[in-house]
Amino acid sequence: MGKGRLKITENYDNIDWKPVILVLSAYAYSLLGEKKFSNRRENLAYEFAMESITRYLENPEKFDPSRNPDLIYFLKFNLLRRLVSN
Repeated sequence: MGKGRLKITENYDNIDWKPVILVLSAYAYSLLGEKKFSNRRENLAYEFAMESITRYLENPEKFDPSRNPDLIYFLKFNLLRRLVSN
């Protein structure tokens, strides 16, 4: 992991989830918006982050690294975004 945004493009079976949770929580927090969930936004963001990780761990075969090798991208834009919008 260098400067810039967090990327996971290899060693998908050996992941330190702490920084991933922070990145996903921050992204979910931004997606939730300020007005609708102001008093519980932080907790919801964390729950959405954890749920997206859980869904990945339950079905890792849905992640296709040949399409895009960045697992963070998959978690943010395929799982987390869908969870928040639903």
